Amino acid sequence: VLLRILVLGCLCDLFRHPDDGGIEKEGEFLTHLLTRLFEIAAAVDLRRAQILTSPDYSCKLRAWQAICVLVPFVKVENVSLVQDSVYAAMRVVAVPSVRFYQDTVLALLCQKFPAVTIPFLVTALTDLQVPPLTSGSLIFAAGSACLTKNTAFPGGELPQEYVAPLLQAILPW
Repeated sequence: VLLRILVLGCLCDLFRHPDDGGIEKEGEFLTHLLTRLFEIAAAVDLRRAQILTSPDYSCKLRAWQAICVLVPFVKVENVSLVQDSVYAAMRVVAVPSVRFYQDTVLALLCQKFPAVTIPFLVTALTDLQVPPLTSGSLIFAAGSACLTKNTAFPGGELPQEYVAPLLQAILPW
């Protein structure tokens, strides 16, 4: 556990204080790392082994924990990759502890990149073919985006131009 915390802490420090000459390389490294974490998480199918102490469960949970730690460092050019990967993962049955991290990642993206993620979320919420667990996760992310205070927003709240479409998409559910 301590080793995981130290590695994630070092990664946070790396991305929090980028070297002036290596910003582009660090961005590439982050993209590659996130892509690999999504691959690891997707490779573990918990439908066949829902045992919470199994190595499969631990691998998937740890991958999603790492993704949550790295999401604050995602740049706007990588948002589509991350949100598409999260949405694909949400469409697969997962235990609640894993789904919590998926929901959290999507909510963080909504707060950090509303101009990109909110239209994506509205489109996903209006798709009536979405599985029930996925729609619940989408509603959670949308509600979190509407209710969370964030200093990046004027007045600390999500701008109204994003709130109205989200509420219109949520209400039919």
